[in-house]
Amino acid sequence: MTSIVAVGAAVTAIALGSLLVAGGDTQVAGTATPGVPTTFDVVGSISLTDTPYDATWSTGGTCSGDGGYSDLRAGAMINIRRDGNLVAQGNLGVGKATGRTECVFGISVDDVPYRPGTYTWEVSHRGELILDVEPGQPALAFGSIGD
Repeated sequence: MTSIVAVGAAVTAIALGSLLVAGGDTQVAGTATPGVPTTFDVVGSISLTDTPYDATWSTGGTCSGDGGYSDLRAGAMINIRRDGNLVAQGNLGVGKATGRTECVFGISVDDVPYRPGTYTWEVSHRGELILDVEPGQPALAFGSIGD
């Protein structure tokens, strides 16, 4: 009986070692901690300010970027990364003009997988910003860009 237990323990150790060597992102079924959320949502906004020569939006109307900011528009890609790896994507909402030269886009990405690590968010190709993540709470993403 002792040799069967020893062989079983060795097989278990090899299997667990393989999971660790594979990168550690593999989750074993049924290992979630009860009461700890496995996902979170990202909410917030990004504000685009443009020069009066380029932007003449009507306050309260819809808006989007132009020229060098043409990538900032409804539907632009939002990337959420954990430790440099893409874990979720979303899209900018419709821009609302809060003045003749300011356009604000809503940010909402639902059900981002939660694991401990450093999270970042990025709109289009505009550079990553750190995202403060607390289990069970929405992560807030706010930013601004422009002239």
